[in-house]
Amino acid sequence: MGIMREQADTRQISLGKAVQAIRENHPQVAESICRAWLAHNPGCLWHLRVLGHALMNQGQLDEAESSQRFALQLDPDNSEMEEDLASVLAMKGQPAEAVSHFQRAIRLEPVRPLP
Repeated sequence: MGIMREQADTRQISLGKAVQAIRENHPQVAESICRAWLAHNPGCLWHLRVLGHALMNQGQLDEAESSQRFALQLDPDNSEMEEDLASVLAMKGQPAEAVSHFQRAIRLEPVRPLP
């Protein structure tokens, strides 16, 4: 049980650092932190989500889309991931598909304010 708790704590510290890097407008730092974590834990949804944001902030939209689609494969009913994918698609100039994902995000969690 102690090992699992230690890994959860380490994950939270890593995520906190990555989110802070995004807030401080250092997306390359956030990307590096997320990639380091994902190299050993490829299915961590929250590191995938932050990686997607870091990539979007750097204009790497194709890779951001891939990251968000992979996250949705892992958790298909995650409204936050749907919203993130919709945002990437909107940035890529694909409004019809973006609207579809925004609508799905709303259906999954109608109280979310952003979609």
